[in-house]
Amino acid sequence: MFVSGQLPIDPASGLLVKGDIALQTRVVLENLRAILEAAGSSLGRTVETTIYLKNMDDFAAVRQIYGLTFAAAPPAR
Repeated sequence: MFVSGQLPIDPASGLLVKGDIALQTRVVLENLRAILEAAGSSLGRTVETTIYLKNMDDFAAVRQIYGLTFAAAPPAR
């Protein structure tokens, strides 16, 4: 399964989530989790991810949330 183009969209309202990069990263990863689970897969089966950052100053926060989400076996990125 290939999933692409995820943004921090609140599934309930359909609006972009306002807030810091950590919150936005959590929302994106939770949306990815929901998509994968709806298709019978999971984040644990993820092989590779690509992350685009507008501001490299956000890298540490994104990396922290990513590490919490993929704690056991992080996919290539």
